[in-house]
Amino acid sequence: MKYVIYCSKNYLAVYSSENKECRYIYFDELDVDKISDAVKTACFNASDEIYIFLSGALFYNLLIEVPFVAFDPLSKILPNLVGNYHFEKNHQSSFKCIIHSINEADKKALVSYIPEKQINIFIECFRQYKLKTVSTIHSAAAEYCRINKINKIDIFSKDENLVFTIENNDRGIFNIRTLLYSGAAENTGTADEDTKTIAINQIFEGGNSALLIQALKNKRIYSFVSKTGFNEFSIKLLKDNINKHTLILVILLLIFYAGYRYAIMKSLENRYLELKKISNSEFKKQFPHTSVIIDPLQQAKNEVQKSNELLNFYVSSSNLSLNSNKIINEIFVILNKHNVTLNQISLKKNIIAMSGEADSIGELDKIKIEVANQIQKIEEIKILNSKYKNIITNTGAEFDIEVVLKNQ
Repeated sequence: MKYVIYCSKNYLAVYSSENKECRYIYFDELDVDKISDAVKTACFNASDEIYIFLSGALFYNLLIEVPFVAFDPLSKILPNLVGNYHFEKNHQSSFKCIIHSINEADKKALVSYIPEKQINIFIECFRQYKLKTVSTIHSAAAEYCRINKINKIDIFSKDENLVFTIENNDRGIFNIRTLLYSGAAENTGTADEDTKTIAINQIFEGGNSALLIQALKNKRIYSFVSKTGFNEFSIKLLKDNINKHTLILVILLLIFYAGYRYAIMKSLENRYLELKKISNSEFKKQFPHTSVIIDPLQQAKNEVQKSNELLNFYVSSSNLSLNSNKIINEIFVILNKHNVTLNQISLKKNIIAMSGEADSIGELDKIKIEVANQIQKIEEIKILNSKYKNIITNTGAEFDIEVVLKNQ
C-alpha cells in the first residue's frame, strides 16, 4: 500500500493512493517518541510506501544568490550557503535543501530548507516502513498547479491558521510564501481573477495522491532525503548474485584478516612488555627508596603528590606566606566590593603587584584610599599606571597597582 502523509506541527493527515478516505493522527509535539506512538495507531505494514509532505510551518523558504546555476553542483553546496542566511547565527545543525527554481539571469535560486536534525525525526519515526520521500507542501501544490494549469494558488489550512501561496509558470515555481490565515477568504472560489483558492485537503484527495507519487518517481518533485532504510535493498537480489567463488573469496579474506589481527595484537603485546620494562627501570632511578613496583605510573604520581604536599606545607608554614596570604585576602574583599577584575597578581619579597580592570578611573582612587585605611600592615599603595579602557567614550579603566608591605 502507498500512503501520502501531510505533516503539521501536531497531526498527520494520511491519504491512501487506493482509498479516498483521510485519517487524522494527532500528537503533542515534534518528538520522536510522540510521533512514533501516533504512527503505531495507523497500523502500517512494513511493506507500505510512505510519502511525506511537510507543512510550511516546519521548514523555511529562501530566495538566495548562488555562484552558479548548474543544478547538481548547486545541490551539493547549497546546505553551506543556506547556513549563512539562517536567522539563528549560532545554529549548529546542518541543513537539507530542495531547489524549486533557478533564475539564470539573476543567479538566484528559490529553495526550501530544514535543519537535518528535524528531518531525522521523520526518518526515525518511519524507519520500520519504506519511507520514500520527505518533501514540502509547496512542491505538492506546484504539481497540482501543473496538472490543473494554474499559475497562482492560495492553499488554506484552517487547522493550522496558515495560507500557502504559490506562483508558478512554465519554468517552475518563482514565488512561495507561508502566511497566517486571516479568515477573510473562503476555501472555495477565487481571491481574484488570477488566483485559485483551495483547501489543503484538495491537494491530496481523490486521485491526486497517486499523481503526486508518480511525479516523485518522474523527478518533478524533489525530496529533502533520498531513499532510506535497509528495506530498500533487495535481499533476494543479493542471494541471487552470491555464488561459490564469492563465498570462497569471502572466507579467504576473513582468514587473512584474522591473521593480520593476530600479528597486530602480538606486536602490541611485545611493545607493551618492552615499555613496561623501561618504565620499571626509570622508576627505580627516580625513586630508589621504593622496593616494590606494581604500577610504576600510578606510584610515580603518588610520590610526586607527596613531595608537592610536603613543599606546600613548608611554604604555608613560613611567616611571609601566612602574612601575605592574609593581606591578599583582605585586598580581594575590597576589590570585589568595587567590581574589579584582576588579570594578574604577583608577590616578590614584600611587594604585591596587581593588574586588572575597574569600572572607572575615579574608582581606582577609592580603592587606594580604602586599602590604605583598612589594612594596617601596608606601608604604601601606588597606582603605577591607569588608562581608560575605551578611549572614545572614556569608560572603563585598566590599571597596574603596587602594594608595599611593612617589614616584619
